[in-house]
Amino acid sequence: MPLAARPRAPATNRLLAALPRKEYQRLLPELEQVTMPFAEVIYNPGERIRHVYFPNDSIVSLLAQVTDRSTLEVGIVGNEGLAGISVFMGVDKSPHRAIVQGEGTAMRMKASASVNAMPRNIRPVRRPWSSGWRATDSTVLPTTMPTPMAG
Repeated sequence: MPLAARPRAPATNRLLAALPRKEYQRLLPELEQVTMPFAEVIYNPGERIRHVYFPNDSIVSLLAQVTDRSTLEVGIVGNEGLAGISVFMGVDKSPHRAIVQGEGTAMRMKASASVNAMPRNIRPVRRPWSSGWRATDSTVLPTTMPTPMAG
């Protein structure tokens, strides 16, 4: 069956659902639906990110190590986004731990296929190994960090 004639599988992840039909159909062979059990670690700080996850009805927390024994939640990913965004910027390691906080399902894609599979209009314009892209995962997420109250 030609690509254009293939029925569009419903996307419950809003990022995937917002893609033009043709781009979404091109991504489908790279996506697989997976179960996301509570407390499953999908990647750890400093480890290679092997998959990116587009949550459907699950929730992923991004945690930063702040002391030897404590962590701080620096981000939450639900059906509006994806876990492992740094891969699209050429950075295959994250300074954060990603852990499932709300069980459900997600669409998973191999990180090695992610950049080539994404729509051409959202691929990085700069070379992925440039220092500006490497810092993005560390600079975008802290905007969600709570600030200490003065007093």
